[in-house]
Amino acid sequence: MDSLASLIDLLRPDWFFDLAVVSDDYNRGRYLTGLWTTAKLSVISILLSLVIGVLGAAVQGAPSRMLRVLVGGFVAFFRNTPPLVQLYFFYFAIGTVLRITGENGLPQPLVSSFGWAMRTAV
Repeated sequence: MDSLASLIDLLRPDWFFDLAVVSDDYNRGRYLTGLWTTAKLSVISILLSLVIGVLGAAVQGAPSRMLRVLVGGFVAFFRNTPPLVQLYFFYFAIGTVLRITGENGLPQPLVSSFGWAMRTAV
C-alpha cells in the first residue's frame, strides 16, 4: 500500500485533483461510508416511493372525493416544490420544532438527518 501511496503522491501535481481517497485510510473510510449511505438512501427511497405511489394511485380511484382531493393536493405540493427547498424546509423549519430532550438534558432532533433526506427523496 505504501508504494501505491507514493505513486499517487508523485503523480498528484500533474493530475490537478486529490486522490487521497485511494491513498489515505481515513479518507477512504469516509468515502466508503458516504457511498454506503448514498446506496441505502437510494434503495429505501425507491422502495418507499413505489409504495406511496401505488397507494396514491389506488386512492385516486376511490369513491371518496375528499381522499382524491387530499392525494391530489399532496402530489401537486410535492411535485411543484424543488427538492432542495423541501429539504431545507423539513430539516431547518420542521426539524427545529420536532425535538426531544435527551438523557443528558439537551434537546435532540426527533428525526435524524438521514430521515429528512429520505423524506425529501421520496
